[in-house]
Amino acid sequence: MKPFFNLNINYTKRIYGLDILRSVAILIVMLGHCAPLLNESDFQDFPYISLLDGVELFFVLSGYLIGGILIKEIDNGDFKLKQLLNFWKRRWFRTLPNYYLILIINILLVSYNIIPGKPENISADFFLFLQNFRKPFTDFFWESWSLCVEEWFYIFFGLGILISMKLFKPITAYVVCTILLILLPLFYRISISYQDVNEFWWDVIFRKTVLCRLDAIGYGALAAYLHLRFPYYWIKYKIFLLLISMPLLIYWPYLDININGWFAKTLSFSVIPLFCSLLLPFFSDMKQGKGKVFMFFTITSVLSYSLYLINLSLVEQIIEVHLKINGILSYGLFWLTCYLVAFLLYTLYEKPLMDLRDKT
Repeated sequence: MKPFFNLNINYTKRIYGLDILRSVAILIVMLGHCAPLLNESDFQDFPYISLLDGVELFFVLSGYLIGGILIKEIDNGDFKLKQLLNFWKRRWFRTLPNYYLILIINILLVSYNIIPGKPENISADFFLFLQNFRKPFTDFFWESWSLCVEEWFYIFFGLGILISMKLFKPITAYVVCTILLILLPLFYRISISYQDVNEFWWDVIFRKTVLCRLDAIGYGALAAYLHLRFPYYWIKYKIFLLLISMPLLIYWPYLDININGWFAKTLSFSVIPLFCSLLLPFFSDMKQGKGKVFMFFTITSVLSYSLYLINLSLVEQIIEVHLKINGILSYGLFWLTCYLVAFLLYTLYEKPLMDLRDKT
């Protein structure tokens, strides 16, 4: 059976369970972003349930995969500056071309008043991933906040391991840096938790700044260490850990947490990544699948980065601002357009650049 999108996917090299998690993450993000299209329609508030923040899953998955790559480099016994630079090169070939392309398109669309946004909020910081390093940003290319967290994690984690190796054994350096990147953002959130905020400012200050959120990826990196160093227990307790984590992750969005409470500004951002990481033993052991559902999750996973970049500003906002059509029609158009544009972006731009990366 051939997929309806010809993405030339090598299914044997993919882990189906991780594709499921990545697909669920992007689908949750997209469901949140396109919800306004159903306002004042018979389907308003669809899917009628509260969902976990999909970005948290992205963060944990990223830390798990990055951590696995770095541990294997360390185990090869030759993790030095050359290997770190190669790691960065491969990550940036994967992330930067798409990001800069969509950033420039966003600048043009906002400048010509095609999508909402304030041109005065556009700055060089967006090209250096500094727009939300310590302070929040608003009213332009909102979805870029999580990419900044990712990029700075690559830098801090890789450099931290390299420097720590002067004091510790390589794998100990990895563990030390992981623990620091879990604890330091928590301490930073505690240090600024005195601020009184409403829901909007809680979101952009505590949830969407780099220094507050690096620990979310750190939990994934810790999971990678536990997997590779304790594989027997990783598999043995996968069902148990799944049964612990799933109820909390499902119930969490329904909790009524005081935005101005100490917990909401500090430990709440540790709980979800921790419990998301408990999903990894079960899903990382789900190697292969079959059928149309398998194909859908795998294709969605492959397209997830492109989908993330284009779904809000380049699709939802254009439909919402410029098309005056029935809610369900605009909603269907959103999903169709997102997948089509992501497919084109991946096949014509993202994949060729990754192929170039693999040749250099």
